[in-house]
Amino acid sequence: MSRQQSSGGWGTHDPAPAVRSEASFGVASDINSSNKSSSSLNPGGTPASSSEPLDASAINPDLPRFSLSDVQKLLDLVLALKDQKNDTIRPDPKNLELPHGDVFTGNNASSFLSRLENRYELFGFTRDEDKCQGLIINCHPHLYDDIEVLEGWREKNWKTFRAAFRGEFAAMDERRKKGRVEYLEACASKSEEGVLGTKVFIREFKKYWPVVVKTRRATAATGQRIFFSGLPEEIGQEVIRTVPIELRRASSRTYEDMDRIIVEAERIVKMEERLKAISITKDRDAAKEVERMAEELSRRHIHS
Repeated sequence: MSRQQSSGGWGTHDPAPAVRSEASFGVASDINSSNKSSSSLNPGGTPASSSEPLDASAINPDLPRFSLSDVQKLLDLVLALKDQKNDTIRPDPKNLELPHGDVFTGNNASSFLSRLENRYELFGFTRDEDKCQGLIINCHPHLYDDIEVLEGWREKNWKTFRAAFRGEFAAMDERRKKGRVEYLEACASKSEEGVLGTKVFIREFKKYWPVVVKTRRATAATGQRIFFSGLPEEIGQEVIRTVPIELRRASSRTYEDMDRIIVEAERIVKMEERLKAISITKDRDAAKEVERMAEELSRRHIHS
């Protein structure tokens, strides 16, 4: 029985075939690898170019396979997350408020805007809506009605709103600056010296005298003195002559009387301008007539 096993019977175990199989498998694997390598080479032996995406698993089986479109999607996701972060993280609205002493009351608009915009930059306020809201909450409540009708407020357009605000209140600053006795006295001096025309002087006095009156910075008598000092003597005398008799005494003039005197002076100056224009026209017409007659006499002399 043991001889049958040793002579290759059904119960015998011969390790040689297994060794040959392993050897054969190794050779086949080498051949397949060689074929794959050679298939990726150009005839000259250089690596063949491929439009296939990079397969990271060829280097490390644990790495995923990526294409260019996958990379682009990843970049888009990062940018989207960044934008979302910027939208969700906003400066604290409480930081829009300036210190209590910086509240805008109607004076020095340019200086106020400068302080406000410095604060916007400091705390990172970039949205037009925040900037427009920040401007109005830093103004005194008595100005709200004037500010909310400015161009750009309703649309929350900061550039437009800022320009409208500056234009409105810068003009107000100028009115306050000129609405002083000193400014009116300076205008009267310039008119007296001939530097400022009488018509312009009356216009400036008429515009800024009410501001002086509103602040009670001068009496009616002071206003009368300044006004008449800026008028040419003949116009001043004509004003006194044409106003009602109760206004001819300076001591009894009120603020309302001064308004009537200013209007009368304005009327007289305009009337003189018209008369001067008519006179110039008549002189021009007369000159033309003299020239025509001279030409006619010249022709007659030639024919004779």
